[in-house]
Amino acid sequence: MNATQSIYHTPSLAYKVASYVVGKPLWWAMEQLSIVGGEEATIKNDSSLWKKVSGPYVSLDNLEAAADAVLEHWRNNRSSSLSDSLHNQETFTTLYSKIALPDVSLTSSDVKVLIKYLERDRQAIVTEREVIKLVDDESESTVTAVDHGVLEMKVAISNLQAQIDDIHSRIAQRTSQITENLRAKRKEIALSFLRSRKQLEELLLKRLGALENIQSTLDRIEQAAGDIEIMKVYSTSSETLKALLSHPSLQLPHIESTLSSLAETNAQQQEINEAIQIGGQVAMDASGLEIDEDELQGELESLVQEQREEEEKEKALKALEERVKAQDRVKTPPAADLPDQEAMVGEQGGQDPKQHDEEWERRWDAAQREKEVQKARDNEEETRRRARWAEEDSKKLAAEN
Repeated sequence: MNATQSIYHTPSLAYKVASYVVGKPLWWAMEQLSIVGGEEATIKNDSSLWKKVSGPYVSLDNLEAAADAVLEHWRNNRSSSLSDSLHNQETFTTLYSKIALPDVSLTSSDVKVLIKYLERDRQAIVTEREVIKLVDDESESTVTAVDHGVLEMKVAISNLQAQIDDIHSRIAQRTSQITENLRAKRKEIALSFLRSRKQLEELLLKRLGALENIQSTLDRIEQAAGDIEIMKVYSTSSETLKALLSHPSLQLPHIESTLSSLAETNAQQQEINEAIQIGGQVAMDASGLEIDEDELQGELESLVQEQREEEEKEKALKALEERVKAQDRVKTPPAADLPDQEAMVGEQGGQDPKQHDEEWERRWDAAQREKEVQKARDNEEETRRRARWAEEDSKKLAAEN
């Protein structure tokens, strides 16, 4: 408990070599020269050593498990409040004595050992007088005057809450006593309890006011601490932004030169494109392929006129198709193929030959009309395809010019 070095500290190799190679032989030589005590001194040393090593021992495995449980509980349940990381011996014992080890309640001696281990060997807490502060890599590893003040207010709030709970209990007790004495017709005693309850109610109001004031002050302190952290972030952000803006790439001369170079490059690219187009036109002129624009325009107009005529034909064919369908609905459903006359004879049985011939002619006419409609559709599709090709050719010619 009184050692200053961590239990995990191991001496250096040089220290071990010096102890065995130099220290022990030197001590043996001094014993031979009677400079230091001999056998009697060894006995005394053994006796004093036994006194040092005798006493209570600590299980390192249990100690490490308890420390891990305390730190895990603190990390999982802490908030942004400063008071969550600050304790005194009493509040630390109350909070962590029952959660450090499962089914084990730590004694005050156990808690002292745990605090010493967390401070010296794990660097997870720092202490100063009655203040115990849990820390991590991001928090300040010293106990400040603010920590002392926050802990005092935290303890005061805890004490006031305990007093308020006790006053509530006493008021309820006085109310019960007043009721019992009134039922027993002991009015004087009931009046005495009533005065006592009135005093307790006044005391409760005072304690509630004090609790509200202290809690409000603690909230303002924590708000100020949060503002400090925010300002630190602002300062860091400002310095980071300044460092980025001071980069040579973001200096005004460099920006101007870069954009100017980009504009020149784009202009050069435009000149190259224009030169390529002019060269292509010159090559076409040199090949002797002269294109008459008036002739192209006339051909384009004729194609447009043909397309209009085809559209009109398409409308006429659609109208014809509708009329044919209407006639078919009035007469008999059209047949896809020309029927076999012998099959019709078999179907008609003993029907009149004249009626049989009329039925056969009617079906033949329907099949012919169906073929005409299909032919008209094919012609229409071919016309559209030619018009589309002509339009694509005209666009290509216009783009080349």
